[in-house]
Amino acid sequence: MANVIKIELFNEETEKTEVYTAGRISGNITLKAIEFKIKAEAGAENELVQVREMAEFIVTDVFKNQFTVEELYSGLESHVLFPKMGEIIETVLVGKKGLTPPV
Repeated sequence: MANVIKIELFNEETEKTEVYTAGRISGNITLKAIEFKIKAEAGAENELVQVREMAEFIVTDVFKNQFTVEELYSGLESHVLFPKMGEIIETVLVGKKGLTPPV
């Protein structure tokens, strides 16, 4: 069984941390994650564009718009943002942490 993908985001308005859980990860979402990984490894786009596209993918496809991209950026501390986004992508790719992605 696949790992549940969760993210904890700090809400500046309520000053509380909110936990969001991703639902079912379909094959289409996994294919999109593979595309991100291939583009990143090939250096196909500049890093800022890649980060923005990855954030949009995480919010829209993985977490089904439970929060906004802005809430993703503001809800994570700067030193956690990129590692957490990478962890989510890797978990989508392999279904379980610790396995090797298919790319």
